[in-house]
Amino acid sequence: MNKTFKKAIAVILSVLMVVLSVPFTALAAPGDYEPNAKMYFGTFTEASATSFTDYSTSGTAASDFGSYASLYGVPVDYNYKVVGGNKTSGTLSINKDKANTYIDSAGLSYDKLSQDLQLGVGDYFTMTLSLENIKKIKSFMSKIQFSDSIEPAGVYTYKAGRVNKYALGTENERVANKGTWVADKGGTNYLPLYSMCTQGIAQGSFNPELNPNDSKITANEEDGKYNIIEYSFACDECDTSAISDPNGYFVDPATGGAGYAFADSAPLTTFVFKIVTDDPIEFNVYNPTDLKSLLYVATTDDGTMLSQCNTYAKNVYNENTNTNDGDVEHPGSRKMTFMGFNEFREAPKPSTYTIKFVRADGVDVPSQTVNAGEKPAVPDSNTAQTVKSDNAGHHTVTTYTWPTVEAATADRVYDEVPNPVKSDCHYTETVEQQPTYTEPGLMRYTCDVCGHSYTAEIPVKDCKHADTKVVNASSATINNPGYTGDTVCNVCGKTIATGIVIDQLKGDAYRAALKAAQDATADPSKYTAESYAKVTEALAAYDEATVGAYTSQEDVDAATAALKDAVAKLDAGVVVTVASTKLGTTTLNGADATNGANARLAVGDDVVLTAKANNETGEFVGWKVGNKIVSDEATFKTAATADITYEPVFAEKADTSFTVVFVDPYGNVIDTQTVDSAANITVPTEPVFPGYTFTGWSMTEEQISKLTDGATIYAQYKKDDVAKYTVTANDGATITVNGAEVASPAQVAYDTKVSVHKDGAEAWKLNDGTVVGYGDTYTFFCGSDIELTPVMTAVQQKTTVKILSATPIEGTVKVSFLATRNVAPGETVVKQGFVYGKNLADSELTLDNVGNKGADANAGTVKILYNKNSAEQIALDYGLSKKDGKISAVAFVITKTADGTLKPTMSNIESYTY
Repeated sequence: MNKTFKKAIAVILSVLMVVLSVPFTALAAPGDYEPNAKMYFGTFTEASATSFTDYSTSGTAASDFGSYASLYGVPVDYNYKVVGGNKTSGTLSINKDKANTYIDSAGLSYDKLSQDLQLGVGDYFTMTLSLENIKKIKSFMSKIQFSDSIEPAGVYTYKAGRVNKYALGTENERVANKGTWVADKGGTNYLPLYSMCTQGIAQGSFNPELNPNDSKITANEEDGKYNIIEYSFACDECDTSAISDPNGYFVDPATGGAGYAFADSAPLTTFVFKIVTDDPIEFNVYNPTDLKSLLYVATTDDGTMLSQCNTYAKNVYNENTNTNDGDVEHPGSRKMTFMGFNEFREAPKPSTYTIKFVRADGVDVPSQTVNAGEKPAVPDSNTAQTVKSDNAGHHTVTTYTWPTVEAATADRVYDEVPNPVKSDCHYTETVEQQPTYTEPGLMRYTCDVCGHSYTAEIPVKDCKHADTKVVNASSATINNPGYTGDTVCNVCGKTIATGIVIDQLKGDAYRAALKAAQDATADPSKYTAESYAKVTEALAAYDEATVGAYTSQEDVDAATAALKDAVAKLDAGVVVTVASTKLGTTTLNGADATNGANARLAVGDDVVLTAKANNETGEFVGWKVGNKIVSDEATFKTAATADITYEPVFAEKADTSFTVVFVDPYGNVIDTQTVDSAANITVPTEPVFPGYTFTGWSMTEEQISKLTDGATIYAQYKKDDVAKYTVTANDGATITVNGAEVASPAQVAYDTKVSVHKDGAEAWKLNDGTVVGYGDTYTFFCGSDIELTPVMTAVQQKTTVKILSATPIEGTVKVSFLATRNVAPGETVVKQGFVYGKNLADSELTLDNVGNKGADANAGTVKILYNKNSAEQIALDYGLSKKDGKISAVAFVITKTADGTLKPTMSNIESYTY
């Protein structure tokens, strides 16, 4: 062993022993971190080189490897596998993308790489050993052995006669020429570019007796070959959390870009090598059971005795006997790794082999690394089939397949297998030149597989007027007649047949339809925007110029039909009106409606109303249709179904006056009064509801008399115990009234919550078969005698509505109608309520007939009442001025399906005659 190196080892060991007499407090004891010795690879080219493997300018006294080699040069990738659990084995290459990034970053004039560059025999490279996963370093020792496929290299000087000469070569070449390594330019000494002793960490941090890094390449103990890199390094607790070149020249090994910084790691020492054989390039920890084969100390406080170090080998060092044969394994034992593995603490990794598939067309297939005993994956594509003609009526079609693969036992190459099949050509005929009456023609025969072709002559033809043409032909239009044209022989020019006149196309119906469409578009306000737009689109598509160029009656008739259809589908729609108000602001489909507004919409279009009171003391009550509050939502979304007027109801102080609204429990507006003083408020007569007794208003007379701001005052009632109805649940179903189960039939007070239940029931139906609910439980509020039967078989769920009762209100000439509805899944309620009136025929009670007077002389007008969309049971109270007629009503629900279709559902018709 070199004397200087032996001295360095002794100094490191003396540093390790000093701590025995110094007390310390450990911030992170050995074993709390796992340092990894990792190799980085780079190029070794001189500044004036023209490529990454140009060494022609090296080997002179002035050779400058400053910014083009080691960690400053393009990254070199080590493509390796772990062999036997303790050795890396692989090849070196330069990735084209990293190389091209480096060329741009360094401003080089090198040619860009189109593919990765594989390093081989004769190429030089650098290897830098870095210690990862560390924030500080006190000392480090290691012995890394390399294979015979590479040799230490650098610039050396030798005598040629009396002249000193320089050369770039290996250790064996230097010995053969009796040369001497040039300082700082490789060889068996480290290359201080980049090595920790030279840059990145202050010189004062190192132990001067080590100089401070005395790493060298030395001979092994078995056969004396110089194939051991011995690392020896010590310093005064250097900080390694961030190390970068002062000028930002470190190259990122992952991208090839400049400005790389080592984080929690330290590049220790760099050596230069030359590839001398085609064998794999291999590295391993030399004499791995020796504690000093790979050893690390972070800080003095951790302790620097051998038993206190982080080691690659198993550490059971006995400080008393100075042998590694103790009974206790120390915390730092086996905590170090080499290239991410440690052969003493993990199972050996399986041997792997490189499998290459080679395509016949030269398309590269990436190599596979396969564990021993496993089969490689066969590529999912092959060379495209080839076709080759023998130009004699035959061709060979070759397809390509992969041979059968076997379990990997060694590196192997699988060549694609050609599968040639010879067959006769199949020819297709193409006339290249038609024969005439004076010249022969030419026929080409072409194989539709291989493309081989040949030609043959077509004999000349006799003149039989077989080749003719039609001239002077024109098509009839609505403006002009047409002509079939004259038939002329192309050979002799004789007119064989004279054409006839084609009747002019009929255009009167088209012109009438066009005028009707033009007249219909005179006033767009009469129609919905969508239907009006379809007429204007039809006018643009079928204008006079376009249809005047048509040459078939079918096309003209189609244009006529399209215009008629667009006019026929003009939709007057419905008019949705919002009444004006001074007590707040409103919008209709996003447009201001405060001063009143209307919109003509198609049936089914969305209607969105918004309302906002004028001041903080105001209150929005709801949207009123007639005298019925149909929604109390400030933002109310519904659908257009018929002409309708919505009136916003506010209880709000406005200027010196304010508004008071009286409302019944069902949302009906009883009275709206705008007054200047509470003394002007007149409390209206409360409405009568069967089964309920009026208990007063939600505000006392005294509270009403003191009002200065708008308010909503509700009529309040209590339920009577007198009116009771019979609820019957058939087939063993149970009845629950106000949470308590009762026997069937049950006597239930008016407007009491009732539930019927039977396990397994799919739906519930009335005696007339009407389905009123789905599922095993149906809940409703009692308003009449009712008999319910569970349906135990699957039913198609659809929207239904049923009037349960038509009850005269005692002491009045009013009838109370009570209905229940059920909405099918996937449908949304957009309107619900009643169509009703006096002395009307059943056939007159329809949505389309609302607003029309009945046919009977004593009949009234067909009316409509809207209820809140959220109510599952809805009510109508309607009365006559005297007991002299019939009151009839039908309940309805309008729902919207998922595709936007509106579906009206009507109930049974119920009547009461006075």
